[in-house]
Amino acid sequence: MGKEEMIGWLHEDGRRRRGVRQARETAAWADGRSENGGESVARATMIELGFEVPELQVELFDPMEPNNPKRGDFGWRLNDGRWIIGELDGLEKYRGRGGAAGAVDAAIRAMARERRREAHINLTNATVVRFSMDEVRDTSYFERLLASAGVPRRLEPSVRIGT
Repeated sequence: MGKEEMIGWLHEDGRRRRGVRQARETAAWADGRSENGGESVARATMIELGFEVPELQVELFDPMEPNNPKRGDFGWRLNDGRWIIGELDGLEKYRGRGGAAGAVDAAIRAMARERRREAHINLTNATVVRFSMDEVRDTSYFERLLASAGVPRRLEPSVRIGT
């Protein structure tokens, strides 16, 4: 079911049902470009904290590899044209298969790729801010982190997206 179809269903069939107001609010913010549930939770937390809604899966031109743009999980374009890129760090990309030695080797290769990718993003004059799900859940920390990185705030008040 797509976003518009879900909103239509909630409008037509959700009347006078418990929780429908919250469901409508949540559906209004839905965006299928999130690559996983963690990204959706992080984005909802950003919105609830009053930050501007980020672009998702932002592609940046890579001056070192022009045919291979780099992508960030979240992006805010600033008035001066620069980007702030938010990256949700999960551990899955660092876990390998094939026993302890294989896992360590896979983790080292994954971290090296990530460092090189971030170095190329930095060449675009973007600010990269990394965070984990534990940091997203610590909303006081997460709010300070995004504010310190310069993520812009929305003009309208914060909202509650769901539980």
